[in-house]
Amino acid sequence: MKKRMLSLLLALVMILGLLPTVALGASVVEDRRGYAHLIVENTTFTDASAASNNQPPAWKGQKITAGFPVTEGMTMMDAIVKILKERNVSQTGAENGYISEIGGLKEFDNGQDSGWMGTLNGWFTNKGFQNYVIKPGDEIRIMYTSTGRGADLGGDWGSSDKRLKALDISDSDYLTMFPAFSPDVHEYVIPLHADLDGTAVRRAHVVPTAMNKQYQVHAYVGDEEILPRDTLFIANGMDIQITCGDPSWETACDNTPAAQTYTVHIVRPGTLLNAESISVKTIKGDPSVEGAPVNLTFDAQRSKITGSLAPYAQTPDFNDEGFTMTLSGLPEGATARIADVYGNTISKFVGGTASVTSGLSAAGDYTYLVGVTKDSVEEFYTLLLTKPVYRLTKLKLSGFPDDYNTANVFHGQPEGTLFQADENGDSTGVVGFDGKTCWSYALYVSPAIKQVGLASTWDVNMSGAFADEFTLGVNVNGKEYVAQQEKEDAQAEFLSKPVTLNPDETTVIEFAAKQKTDPRFVLSTKVYVHVVKTPVAELVAALDALDLDRLIYPDDTALIQAYQSTYDNYTDEERAQIPAATAKKLTDASARMKLLQERFNAGVQEMTDLVNACVPVTVDNYRDYLDTVRKATDKFLSLSDAQRAQLYKVKCASKKNVTMGFWTAYNRAILQSIADGVSTGYPTDYPDDFIIQSGYYNLDLGHEDTYYQTGFREIWTNRPKTYYNYGEKGLPFTSPGLLEFDIKDESIFEIKEVVSVYQDLGLGGKGEHPNMLYYLVPKKAGTTTFTVKLRHENGVMYCQTPEIVVHVNSPEESKTEKLYQKLTDFTEREYTRRYDNWCYEYGQAGAEFTFHINGENGKVWVYDYLKYNEDGTAVKTAYTPDANGDVTILLKDGYNCIEVNADYEGENVTQVYALQGKVVKFITENVSRPGEALRKGDEAGVWTLGRPICLHKISRIYNNGNGATMYITDMPRQGLVRSDESIKINYNPSKFNGAAEAGWFYRSLVSLTDSGKITLHDGYIMHAGYGSGLGSELTQGNTGGMADSTTFEFGHFSQQFSL
Repeated sequence: MKKRMLSLLLALVMILGLLPTVALGASVVEDRRGYAHLIVENTTFTDASAASNNQPPAWKGQKITAGFPVTEGMTMMDAIVKILKERNVSQTGAENGYISEIGGLKEFDNGQDSGWMGTLNGWFTNKGFQNYVIKPGDEIRIMYTSTGRGADLGGDWGSSDKRLKALDISDSDYLTMFPAFSPDVHEYVIPLHADLDGTAVRRAHVVPTAMNKQYQVHAYVGDEEILPRDTLFIANGMDIQITCGDPSWETACDNTPAAQTYTVHIVRPGTLLNAESISVKTIKGDPSVEGAPVNLTFDAQRSKITGSLAPYAQTPDFNDEGFTMTLSGLPEGATARIADVYGNTISKFVGGTASVTSGLSAAGDYTYLVGVTKDSVEEFYTLLLTKPVYRLTKLKLSGFPDDYNTANVFHGQPEGTLFQADENGDSTGVVGFDGKTCWSYALYVSPAIKQVGLASTWDVNMSGAFADEFTLGVNVNGKEYVAQQEKEDAQAEFLSKPVTLNPDETTVIEFAAKQKTDPRFVLSTKVYVHVVKTPVAELVAALDALDLDRLIYPDDTALIQAYQSTYDNYTDEERAQIPAATAKKLTDASARMKLLQERFNAGVQEMTDLVNACVPVTVDNYRDYLDTVRKATDKFLSLSDAQRAQLYKVKCASKKNVTMGFWTAYNRAILQSIADGVSTGYPTDYPDDFIIQSGYYNLDLGHEDTYYQTGFREIWTNRPKTYYNYGEKGLPFTSPGLLEFDIKDESIFEIKEVVSVYQDLGLGGKGEHPNMLYYLVPKKAGTTTFTVKLRHENGVMYCQTPEIVVHVNSPEESKTEKLYQKLTDFTEREYTRRYDNWCYEYGQAGAEFTFHINGENGKVWVYDYLKYNEDGTAVKTAYTPDANGDVTILLKDGYNCIEVNADYEGENVTQVYALQGKVVKFITENVSRPGEALRKGDEAGVWTLGRPICLHKISRIYNNGNGATMYITDMPRQGLVRSDESIKINYNPSKFNGAAEAGWFYRSLVSLTDSGKITLHDGYIMHAGYGSGLGSELTQGNTGGMADSTTFEFGHFSQQFSL
């Protein structure tokens, strides 16, 4: 059939050359007046959810839809910034080529894959918006993605499907495309009526949508491109060609498959049919009953035939099932057929008639194509038949003497739910009243419901036109209950006499409407009321299979209540059939649900009490409340998802909900404890950080003062938004005067500062910026440390202060090249880079690290972090290697400076090293059975408090996300454990631009496939994303091209943790 359609269409194309067309050289689109269009919308994050920490979006729907004049050289990003500013809508990051917030809606607000993306004429651009100069007619659409990084918006990174998903060519419903669009059909025609001078011009819009918006779609008439916002002047003889995914066009997906091309031919409308040559007669469901002619309207301009059938009827003698069409006056040799909207033949005309014998039984609109072929050219006409329906507009039955008990659950829904039913009156699983298509319903009630009826006159209603032509009556189990009468009278009578139910059989209540002019025409809506009395054996089996230890509150509340209600409605004789052990189990189940509810509420109350105790906390008195805030943090993580959701519904002493009260206290106490250095030694999540070039240096004397370069990249979350027009927390340059240094012994070395220039060549680059370079200049042999901080007048960085150890070699020490590699095997050990953190569990002394010393008489000292003697020298902890030269040191929270001294190759030498330690706390929950002790078969959730971020985002350099926590286990079928859920830390939005990376608590999900002591060991953090390789902090970084995909493994994330 598709081949036949294609051959006919190709033949038609050959003939089109003889028809009038648009004048050569004239534009086929209306003057764009120099305007493009911008849409900013959020259609994916519409409600609060677990992914959004139960917080609703800042806004939803369309924020902006605006046309704007295009200026020379204007880029997509220029336009976005301009329109947002004009509309007083905030944004963050556009100036840097990466939008992280619009109107208060931020990236990560709805999970770790959520954020802002955009299309240009329906295509997800392959580079940053600043790389695309726009033109009049373009459409920019900025959209919020919640899942799949654009997959929910139609951009699938893993798909190579280049087909169109949709093709809309319209001019206010005037045009009809034949056949209807299908992704696998590539040739179409649109008939266009010719006016008196033989040419036709209509205004239309051409809007193609790619199946995968990672591929570009372009529409052309000849060589002129038709943009989505263009008004196209279409005319007879015109071809519109739409191409998706040409391999020469940019895309982020596989571009090797061939492009998909679709062609729409604009043709003259058919001339072979007219109003006098067409007739239609219905075919009744009962073929012995004569059908009726259909009054038709023929629209020559649209090549459209319309007609109305008789209203839907439930009996075959009244209901139209099909139709017969008769064509008269066809030219000699012409053939005709009736087809579906996709061109598939349903019936061929023989002797001038063709029939469609079925398919019209229900109410609705039915569209067919009538194809008439003459001289190998097929004309298409649309046949639209409409079958109206008279229906009830409302149907609601209430229970008596008491209303429904929603604790009783039937077919997964509370008692009183109206289900759509099959012909036997049983539920189909579809819930709700639909008077247009459903005439049979099921209602399930418990034996406690003795009657059903109306609570209000209007609980059963019908439309005005329906009531004008029909009376209404009610039958119960086939017998008249309310006689046929006017609607209002029937409603009032039924309101006064609810139907008494028979608990032993189904009660059928029929609302019957009879046509006043012909009472044989009846429309009936039935409700099958089932009194559900669970057989004793079924309840016993359900209770025997019930695992009380697996009950969860509130998830299983309705189930146990339903079991209890069923038991309560049994007679004494029926209860006697239940074994005593089973009856006791039901009692125990109800008691257990009460216990679980009490435990649930107690957890919520304990959290509420902790938050109430923190309400007076301020930045001045936070030390008095710090322990309580820390306990509240632990408690918050230990709660179940349902309990955390409940906190939003409970008010605390500050009149906020408990969750917001908690975050207020957290911001005041935890952040100030970081600022004051009180946080060291306690598991703390730091929103800020420094990425340092190295934590240790051995310097030789005699070099020029710019020989030893060092560097620091401040990850400053609350960096002022006006800072060089950047909204980023990490920048690829350091401004003069931003940092300050404290060298403990300035006689050993000094820091030389040189002002350089960083030229931003990345997407949306902001030109040149002064960039401070730092050099270590040795002065004499010796060892000391220095710290780096943000100057007080510049603000606060909420992180641990880097402490870096420097040893200046004596001439004797300088004789040995690469001493750091020869004296020990430190750098050969795993996880000894400056990015690695050695984590240990809170309560332990530190993280053990072992390395080997090659020299003799080795000694090792680890400096206590930021602790000094009165003379300014570091407080040290000494370690002695064993006889083999191996030494195990303890790495504690903070920066651990390590000094190694030994006799090596005839000289006494010193080499320094450094590693970061991080104290963490593990908070365990039972995900499968909240509040219960863990057992085999459960899923345990392990939250990590104080989890480090090993590689922060730096504009132009790194963008590797938050990292996934990984652990190895020795359990069967569970070799690798990784993080599965996160809770965003709600830092004060007035203080922070955003703490996307450090601002999360992370949970690892552990499926317990074994019993006993379960150990998670050899943990590490996996960062994956885009950007430069490690060690690139002080480089130029990205210069506008597509960033490389990168994956890094960091550690060491605690030696082991046991469940």
